[in-house]
Amino acid sequence: MRSYAQEKFDTALISRNQVRNTPFVNLEIADSFSTKGDSINASASFLKVDPYYLMMQGITPEDLDKEFAKHSITINAQKTYRERFTKTFSTPRTEIYKQLAKMFEEDQATRDKVAKCKDSFSYVVYENRMAHSDSIHFVWLYNYVQKSGWPPP
Repeated sequence: MRSYAQEKFDTALISRNQVRNTPFVNLEIADSFSTKGDSINASASFLKVDPYYLMMQGITPEDLDKEFAKHSITINAQKTYRERFTKTFSTPRTEIYKQLAKMFEEDQATRDKVAKCKDSFSYVVYENRMAHSDSIHFVWLYNYVQKSGWPPP
């Protein structure tokens, strides 16, 4: 018997393969292989993690060794990933990146407030703000993608 979530997942706008190929999932897979002591597959999965995902987590080039220590990553994979991450990290941010980062920070700040609500009135206020913000950002992003495509140039 299939669950409601499985049925909804099958009709979602993205496919299972797209979900499997996200930075979060690739990092989780690297972690799973690391737990099993499989450094080759852990490295292959870790190398699929977009540097921007780790940057979003607040990781800098100086923090990479701590991140590598969490996984069984080969020395060659560490070197390859460090080069890619450092290049990405040091590349000046485009205006579109800055705009998307600003929207992300705004969205997360509102979500954090919702999560920390102590009373139902505040919860409803922040939920409404979150819905409003999400709607505005969705329309902006939808129009951007229609005009310029994805990923941003």
